[in-house]
Amino acid sequence: MDREQLEQSLNVIKAKPIDPLMQLTREEIARAINVMANVEQDERIQNRSDFEYVQYALTNLNETVEQVLERVYLMQCFRQEYKINNTPEEGANFLHNFSIMCPGLLLGVDHLPLQESYSVAIDIAKLLPKEQIRTDEDLRVYMAGHYYYWTSLYPNFMAIRQGFTMVCECEGTTMASFDPELFEKSGHHLFKSYPKKEKNVFVLNTSTVINMWWALFKRFLRADQRGKYHLGYQVPGYEGRRIDGLYKMPTEEAGRQRMVSHVHEFLTLRKKNEIEFCLLEAALQVMTLEEVHRVVTNQNDQM
Repeated sequence: MDREQLEQSLNVIKAKPIDPLMQLTREEIARAINVMANVEQDERIQNRSDFEYVQYALTNLNETVEQVLERVYLMQCFRQEYKINNTPEEGANFLHNFSIMCPGLLLGVDHLPLQESYSVAIDIAKLLPKEQIRTDEDLRVYMAGHYYYWTSLYPNFMAIRQGFTMVCECEGTTMASFDPELFEKSGHHLFKSYPKKEKNVFVLNTSTVINMWWALFKRFLRADQRGKYHLGYQVPGYEGRRIDGLYKMPTEEAGRQRMVSHVHEFLTLRKKNEIEFCLLEAALQVMTLEEVHRVVTNQNDQM
C-alpha cells in the first residue's frame, strides 16, 4: 500500500462516526496500546479483545506494567477454572441460577442515564452460608454470577471511566451470612483481579458484623478504591429502613426477572461494542500514523 492509499484508508477511518460513549483520549489510547503490546509479549497470556485492553487501561491507572499483566493473567486463569465463555446468553443464565441459589442477594442492576453509568444493589443479609455451596458447580455459579454482573456494568468506555455505583443493604446481617473461607476464595480468585472501578459504594444500616467484614474486605481493594466506600450512609427518606422493597416491585419474582433481563441487555450491548471496536482505528482517529508507531515501539515500565 503506497502513501496515497494509506492516506485514503486513514481518511475513511477518520470519517467513521464515533459513539460518544466509546470515545477515548490520546492518553487513554496510548495506555491501552501499551497494555496490548505487553500482553502480546507475555507467553503466559492469550490475547484479549481491544475492548478489554481499554478496560484495563481505564481501571488500573496507578499500576506498573507488571501489575496490570498479573491481573490479566489471573483473570485468564479465573475464566479457565470456572469455564467462562463471555457470552450474553451464558451471563443471563448464570445470573438466573445465581439469583435462585442466593435469593434476594442481588436486588437490581440498572442504567443511570443522567450519569452515563450503571448501578447495582445488593442485600448483604442474603449472602449465602458456606453449607449452601455443596458442589463445584455451585461454586462456579457463585463466582460466575459475580463476574457477569460486574461485566454487565461496563458496556462502554464511558461507563468504565465513570465507574459503577453500588448500594449495599445490611440490616439483618449476622455471622451466619458470613463465610470467611468463601470470602477469601472470592477475594483472591476474582475481587483482586477483575478490572473494575467503583464510583461510589453506599453501605446502609451497618453493624458490628459489617465493620468486621469491611476490615477484611478492604485488603482486596487498591488504595484509590477505599475512599469510594461510604459506611453508614442513609438514603433520604429511607433513614434506618430497608431499601429492598424498592426493587421487589410489583413482586420479588418480577424484580428478579427484570434484573436478569437488564444484565442480558447490558452484556449484549457490551458484546456489540467489543466486536465493533478496533484500538488501531481509535488511535488513528486522534493520532497520526507516526504517533501511533511511537506509542507502540516506546514501551514504558510505568503505565
